[in-house]
Amino acid sequence: MKVSEVRNIVQEWIGSASDDIEKLHSSHIIGSLTRYDDEDEFPENTDVDIVLVIDQEIGQHQVDLPYKGMLRDNDEILYKGISLECVYISRDLYEDANQVLCNSTIVHYLRKNTILLDKDGFLGALSSRVERDFALEKFVLARCEHQLQLTNGFLQKLADENNPFAKVFSQSWAGSFLTGMLAEAHLTPPTHRRTFIQAKELLKSDHERSLYKEIIDLMGYGKLKESQVLAHFGALKEMFQLAVSVNQMRTPFSFKVREEVMPVYIGGIDEMLADGYPHESMFWIITGLFVTFLIIQSDAPEELKASSAVSIESLLEDLQPTDRIESDLAKLTESVYRYSVDQVKASPLVIH
Repeated sequence: MKVSEVRNIVQEWIGSASDDIEKLHSSHIIGSLTRYDDEDEFPENTDVDIVLVIDQEIGQHQVDLPYKGMLRDNDEILYKGISLECVYISRDLYEDANQVLCNSTIVHYLRKNTILLDKDGFLGALSSRVERDFALEKFVLARCEHQLQLTNGFLQKLADENNPFAKVFSQSWAGSFLTGMLAEAHLTPPTHRRTFIQAKELLKSDHERSLYKEIIDLMGYGKLKESQVLAHFGALKEMFQLAVSVNQMRTPFSFKVREEVMPVYIGGIDEMLADGYPHESMFWIITGLFVTFLIIQSDAPEELKASSAVSIESLLEDLQPTDRIESDLAKLTESVYRYSVDQVKASPLVIH
């Protein structure tokens, strides 16, 4: 299916669903779909991320992480064969154009023709301002700072956690936003599933490759053999199937674990492995293991929980997280941030 066809399907969905979404003000596309031209083939292992801008104050309803302004957990909806991930964000985040220009979550996706619903021209006017000022140095640096804040949020979670697997999850997501800093320094939209691949592709010089190696090694991914990666991926596929069968939607990110989503999630990892990125795929494998493990421990019968616990023990044994991970990752975060600032100040793409 062509990307243009997917866009039309998404536009059709928002047209049919908008009256049923309480306090919906406007909507736009974010994520991977925006990286393709209309005539490109839409990748099979990809969903479409849609922001639903809601007329509701952030207040006490805000989800703490990963993004400021999220009002609730996402929804994953299958519409005409396309998996749509709906992100509910308060209109508060869009009221101040300067604030939008500092927000790495949404700003990249207001530079292109991504608007699905714009009842009063609000997003269109904002998009024009974003396009004009996107590359100003102060805003590029602010977006690096935004990724730094997200990294530090997960570093705090890492410090607060006692459960070894929860610590590995927080460590991995801290690493994902750490690499997001690198993307912002290169004026590139950060990504999730392929974030470590993106970092590897951006860091090309000898010094930069050394920095990348430090990142991937500190995550614990770099020392793994491909056979170990494949074993953990195999465990994920089994746990995903079990989690789908028992999921009561009571645990974080459980919206991602549904029968119709499985081909997208598992297929995305297959794609990374086929492209030759076993170490980089571990971030998404660990994320999937964590989410499915929580579901199984919450919703599965007691007799089905033991095998998933064994899979997690095997993962921890292979990763061998150290007692120094918090301090080492904090130091690496400082190094990556300094590199990012230097990159921005030297970049010919930035308006100084």
